[in-house]
Amino acid sequence: MRTFIAIKIEPEALLLQKMADLKKELAQEPIKWVDKQNLHLTLKFLGETSEEQVTQIKNMLEELASLQPPVSFIVSGMGYFKSRGMPRVLFADIHNGEALQQLAEGIETLLTPLGYNNETRPFNPHLTLGRINFLKNKQQFYQAVEAHQYVSLKSVSINEIIFFQSHLMPEGPEYRELGKYDLRNGK
Repeated sequence: MRTFIAIKIEPEALLLQKMADLKKELAQEPIKWVDKQNLHLTLKFLGETSEEQVTQIKNMLEELASLQPPVSFIVSGMGYFKSRGMPRVLFADIHNGEALQQLAEGIETLLTPLGYNNETRPFNPHLTLGRINFLKNKQQFYQAVEAHQYVSLKSVSINEIIFFQSHLMPEGPEYRELGKYDLRNGK
């Protein structure tokens, strides 16, 4: 099964409004928008995971969460990731994410003995809003994103991490919770 570890983001009115504004401004673009109930911040994508690994990961996450204090950060501004010169992911940016960085590093360290490779790219926390295969009008896309580049969207305090299973469906991914782990103030 395909799995990942993430933080669930409950969108507030301002974030939903900015997403609606972008959808309207980019209505002619074939962007695959993330459904609002699927908004999450990925801490670690695991990919194919065996039943044995699922059990080990659940145990590891329980231990990690018992030592990890709650985490706060700010969702602010819009941006995009490029691949081969083409925007591929439209996202809301994360600021003041040092605690997220430490949490992701902790997960990375604990997963290595379970056979998962360390990420080669630096951890770049973000909230994916849409995925892009191609753009009809790149200039319009860049202008729309730039117009939302500095808007403050949401202050977030989280006290749990979630272990998800992902099913890829034609209409978009479906996520099933395999476990929730309360962050316990570093006790």
